[in-house]
Amino acid sequence: METIFLSCYGEEVRDTQMNKRLKYCGDVTGVGKEIRSTAHTWRHTFARNFILNGGDPYTLMRILGHSSITMTRRYVQMTDGDIQVKHLDIHL
Repeated sequence: METIFLSCYGEEVRDTQMNKRLKYCGDVTGVGKEIRSTAHTWRHTFARNFILNGGDPYTLMRILGHSSITMTRRYVQMTDGDIQVKHLDIHL
């Protein structure tokens, strides 16, 4: 697998380093007061937004690297408001 994130020294950024950076950015911007700013939270947010914007669950499963759709389903926790908006988009 290719490295996506590199440090300023050209080295691979490890997950703990990335979480520290995300937490720092969340704290600086104030986002960290409302939600946890971790890689895991952003992964869930990506999955939910992917589906809300018309992506299909099987493609999402492959992107996330899951072996079953059941695991992917756990990542896509939609609110009642999300469902209402999606329903209106399709039926209006």
